[in-house]
Parts: sequence; C-alpha cells; structure tokens
Amino acid sequence: MKSQVFGLARLIDSQVDLSATGRALIDAGCVHMPLARLVIVGTSCARPLLREEADQISQLLSCDMLLLRCEAGQGASLDVRLTHKNSWLTGYLPWMSENALWLVPPSDSTLLPIEVAGGLFERPHHPFVSAQARSAGLDTAHRAMSDLARWSI
Repeated sequence: MKSQVFGLARLIDSQVDLSATGRALIDAGCVHMPLARLVIVGTSCARPLLREEADQISQLLSCDMLLLRCEAGQGASLDVRLTHKNSWLTGYLPWMSENALWLVPPSDSTLLPIEVAGGLFERPHHPFVSAQARSAGLDTAHRAMSDLARWSI
C-alpha cells in the first residue's frame, strides 16, 4: 500500500515533509505535502473505515486529505476531504492527460472534478469532453501510478 501512496505523491509532484514529524508519517504510510496543503493516506479497508483517523490527521495539519483505497477486486479509488467541506467526497479516480492530474468523480455523479495543481481545487468543468477521453485519461493515470509505485520504495 505504501508504494501506491508514494506513487500518487510523485504524480502530484509537491515537496514532501521530511522533518522528524514528516518522516514519522512516512513510516506510517502517510505523505504530508505542506506546500500543497495535502496529506495522502492509503488503506485496503472498505469505506467508511479509516475516515475518522484521516480526519484527525487532516485537522491536526490543517490540510486537505486524500484517502487512497486499494480494495481487492475493486481497484484504486480516492476519498477526498477538503478542509472547506464538512463531508467526504467518495469514489474519485485519478485522471491524467499531458501531465495534468485531476481527480474525477464516478461517471454517474453530480460531484465536481478536482484539479491537482499545487493543491486540490474543485472546478466546474471536467478536463475531458467525451467518455472515450475520460477512459483514456483514467488509463493513463493508472499506468503512471503503477509505474511510479514500482520505483517508490
């Protein structure tokens, strides 16, 4: 699970906290990116497990939270906790094109997509114009995360 968390962190490409506290989080499988105001935590637990613990970390560090879920047979998805929201956004998927990273909600959702650009930013539009472009971007992100995860540990 750590390798997937670090692979996602490398895609986000922001400075990782390497202080004593940051290294303790890394040892626990978390990545704190203070400039992006973001923490990434990974789990193989089903929803909603680990949300309370992730909320505590998010509040302690005043950061947005990505909870990467890699459930057996389900693939990887993200639960997102933005500091300005009162609830979790669930089932997001990483999407990439031309080195731009987005988190897109499930296809049948009315939730807004999130651009990852030095932090997490909800946007009123999707980064793709067709179902084919959506699928291609999801595949690109999956391959990139898999490649980076192999080299992250």
